[in-house]
Amino acid sequence: MTSESFIIKWGGGDMIQIENLTKIYKSKKKGTHRALNNVNITLPNKGLVFVLGKSGSGKSTLLNLIGGLDKITSGKIIVDGNDISKLKEREYCNYRNTHIGFIFQDYHLIEELSIYENVVLSINLRREEDKGDRVKNVLDIVGLKGYEHRLPSELSGGERQRVAIARALIKKPRIILADEPTGNLDPVTATAILDILKEVSKDCLVLIVSHNENDAYKYADRILKLSDGEIIQDNVKNPRIKHDVMIENETFLLPYDRLITDDEIDRINHQLESKSIKKVSKSERKYVPYENKDTEVEKVEILNKNLSKRNTSKLSFRFLKSKVGNIVLSSFIASVIIVVLALSMSFITFDECNILKSEMEKLQLESYSMEKITDTEENTKLDVTSSFIKEVTDEDIAQFKSTKYEGNIYKVLNYSFTFSSYANFRTVDSAPFYNSPFARESLGTVTVNEEYLKEKCGGEIKWLAKAEEQKPHGVYISDYLADSIFKNHVFYNKGIPSYSNLVGDFLYTTKDTIQGYINGIFDTGYKTKYSAVIEKYLAGGFKNTSILKDTTFATFYGDFYNHYGYLYTFNPNFKEDVIKANTLYAVPHELLYFSESKEEPYRSTSYSSRAFIYDQLNKYNLSKFGLAMNYDIYNQFFHTNYTTSTYKEFVGPKEVTLNWYRLYDTEKKEPISSIKITIEQLVTGTTHIGYCGEGIAQEALNSIMFTSSILFDSTDNFDKVIKVADTNNFKCNLVALERLQTLTKAVTVFVPIFEIVGFVLLVATIFVLTTFAIKMIKTKMHDIGIMKALGAKNRTLFSIFGLQLALVSAISCIISTVGYYLLIGITNDTLLKSFTKISPQALILDIQFIHFNYVIVIINICLILLLTAVSLVLPFLIIRKIEPVKIIKAKE
Repeated sequence: MTSESFIIKWGGGDMIQIENLTKIYKSKKKGTHRALNNVNITLPNKGLVFVLGKSGSGKSTLLNLIGGLDKITSGKIIVDGNDISKLKEREYCNYRNTHIGFIFQDYHLIEELSIYENVVLSINLRREEDKGDRVKNVLDIVGLKGYEHRLPSELSGGERQRVAIARALIKKPRIILADEPTGNLDPVTATAILDILKEVSKDCLVLIVSHNENDAYKYADRILKLSDGEIIQDNVKNPRIKHDVMIENETFLLPYDRLITDDEIDRINHQLESKSIKKVSKSERKYVPYENKDTEVEKVEILNKNLSKRNTSKLSFRFLKSKVGNIVLSSFIASVIIVVLALSMSFITFDECNILKSEMEKLQLESYSMEKITDTEENTKLDVTSSFIKEVTDEDIAQFKSTKYEGNIYKVLNYSFTFSSYANFRTVDSAPFYNSPFARESLGTVTVNEEYLKEKCGGEIKWLAKAEEQKPHGVYISDYLADSIFKNHVFYNKGIPSYSNLVGDFLYTTKDTIQGYINGIFDTGYKTKYSAVIEKYLAGGFKNTSILKDTTFATFYGDFYNHYGYLYTFNPNFKEDVIKANTLYAVPHELLYFSESKEEPYRSTSYSSRAFIYDQLNKYNLSKFGLAMNYDIYNQFFHTNYTTSTYKEFVGPKEVTLNWYRLYDTEKKEPISSIKITIEQLVTGTTHIGYCGEGIAQEALNSIMFTSSILFDSTDNFDKVIKVADTNNFKCNLVALERLQTLTKAVTVFVPIFEIVGFVLLVATIFVLTTFAIKMIKTKMHDIGIMKALGAKNRTLFSIFGLQLALVSAISCIISTVGYYLLIGITNDTLLKSFTKISPQALILDIQFIHFNYVIVIINICLILLLTAVSLVLPFLIIRKIEPVKIIKAKE
């Protein structure tokens, strides 16, 4: 073999040019530290370069700056014509990915990945695949053939370092940076590692940071020594000594510290003709100072490479295997919180108007009525058995019209017919039925036109009976109300109970007491439509409150308030004509107060609901404002002791003041009217307060005939109308809605509570998802540093860990949606059962108080995704600003 075969050919030229490189570290505790100070060197594109120096001399800093693991304070590092000091974060990742192979002292393998996965990751980040058994081949080179499926924890220190070398070699980098690669190894293993790196340096530049000078002088092509951040020595192999052993000018040259092997002796004996053997002195030793020569640098492009989506997913799910328990637990906790949060949002967004509108649609009603009641503060002053009607004003009606309600609003006059002696005068709380499908009283009088009634009757009015004389104070009633009169046994007209005999004067309990005048009776078809309900009702098919849960009965009940239960008139001056005719016979006794002075009012506390009866036939000889009162009632009012034998001894007239008050005015602050009357006789003939003269009757009629409710002839904008009603203390007369309205208000009581609960749960959701994300990233911080050192971009890391957090989010979304759906059903059942117990008289038709709201589901899913994104983005924004070397060194 010729001497030329011993010569190492450097070839190429310089690859790295370092100009005035300075690195300064700043710390609050330690202040400023200058790790490198104006360093100027050039490095070739291949060969083995050792960087020596004491701890803190700056040698590792130099390596990290060249490798792009740390940022330069000032100066330049030009690699292959690229000034890396000007690179952005993403470009630094590309540089590390395509140019640099790292070998760390502590190996820095990813413990959850197999040996194969650790090595192949290096080329996967370059969007390259393991074609042609690249991983197996490189493991074979480093002496780890067959180790592919082992984990790092199953290897010795030397074997781990070999894996780190394989990871660096497989990507065929232009520069290999090794920081104390043999520092933790035994001498035999260290020699094997250096032998590998020496062989590798034939094809690329290998920079080794070390404390071991013997290794440097044994293997290095060039040696740099640093002290206090400056280059104090830069030596290269003596060009005169082109190999460890050589022959020059018939002289055998051997380094002073070199032993001769048997193979070398054979070569010498074969080639040496001279008998001169010379040992190189220390002055002629192997290394001499490096002389920098300007060489042309060929620019090599830094390529933009990324981990493929498939490999990103594989790596992400590989990490997931160790976190299954945490993922399941975190997903479950987040899901439970989200489910309760969704329920809270359902209560917070609870809209009683939509519930009522839904029930209105179930009842298939075309119209409805409302009454004005006292507000909450006034209700606290009232006896619960009292009635709370307030007069409806034109301003109230204007409020409803402001909702853009397009139908007609009719005033319902407080003028009604009573069909049973057990009935109370028309009030908000009085029910029209009492163990019977028929009404005990009508709902008041509505002034409409004939076209309205035709529409209610299906397009044409079918008259079952009409009075011969149509009087202006007369009313039209439905066949249903007519049948209610017959069924309540108060028909006193002459002849048998028939529609034709019912028209005309309608008598109350005696032949000489007129309640009103019936102009006609029209057909509603209720007997056919509700025959099954009536038959079941009459047969005793509805026990206790079961009737209130029957859907058909609810519709029947609705039609009563919608159509059947009203007295109708076509006369716009109906009130004036009624007063003129003196036909209303009674007023509620709650209105009536007698007093001889303002300080001592007298009131009946235990008598019937009738205040007085007008004697149209002049049964007693009374003055215009005179009153004939039953002696027993007189005793109750004025605390006397008249009896059946002494009542005639009464000496009248007794002058008193008769005051009328609205039903809600329990403190008697504002009387509707006050008149002076005379009690002229005591009698036995009436079971009520008494018979009165014409003046009292007219005064009473004028006082109590007010607009007690309003009738809407369309369900248009019902949800908006009901909001105005709630604001202005109006109550829907439909029992199904009236009772339901009470229950929905009970639900709204909990809304403020759920607002607080919702806020707390929102904070809890943020805490759970954020904590999981931070913990996940924190536990993987070291792996993140390794992957960044290998060239992984932030967005690649974001995708890897984002997929894990996305899985938690997906599981949470699925579980929370299903849980929310189930919880809605349980909540509705619980509310329904609770309200049934609280209000057994309520008419409830399969109510859904809380609905499964798709908007809430979408909001919660968006919330989860948003929190997931924020929980992932914030830590990565912080990581992005941290240099990879700091992340890696944190574990060291």
